[in-house]
Amino acid sequence: MADVRTFVAARLDPEVLRALEELQERLRRLDEGCACRWVGTESIHLTFHFIGDVPAERLPEVFAAVAQGCAGYPPLEIVIAGVGCFPNARQPRIVWAGVREESGHLARLHDAIGRALERIGYPPERRPFTPHLTIGRIRRDALTAHAAALGRAVAAQPQEPFAAMRVAQVHVIKSDLRPSGAVYTTLATSTLAPSKAGA
Repeated sequence: MADVRTFVAARLDPEVLRALEELQERLRRLDEGCACRWVGTESIHLTFHFIGDVPAERLPEVFAAVAQGCAGYPPLEIVIAGVGCFPNARQPRIVWAGVREESGHLARLHDAIGRALERIGYPPERRPFTPHLTIGRIRRDALTAHAAALGRAVAAQPQEPFAAMRVAQVHVIKSDLRPSGAVYTTLATSTLAPSKAGA
């Protein structure tokens, strides 16, 4: 059976996607060198873990691990705030919108899912978890000066909140890479709910 390219993420509310689309449009007007390829809002998620290629017969194990990692965690109230670049504004490769969550449950949920996946042989990335929404990627053929100009424009943007939502579900999502772009399909869903003892 073929491998399935998968990741774990939360889908975004329509109101958040509209706010991100407005942000992209504002930045697009500042991108005079057309250095960036802006991500379609249907492809923007809050990613917890990228798993990679999973043999189809092992998918039920992945679903169970993610459900185990989510067990006992309450829904999360997240705020979308600010915009920035990875690795930095001087040499941007990724343009992102920031995600804030005040209780600390978001980071703990990320860690719990990661531990559950590691137990079945899928170790998480060792980079620190920096919750964000990827809204653009610098084109491979972009001129360095144009990319740097966009980075400066991004760095000058206000950092205050501009959207918020409740995350009540975590999904295992299949990613099909096609010439026209990736197509995402939800394979399994875990619902966040506090434990009876109170998470």
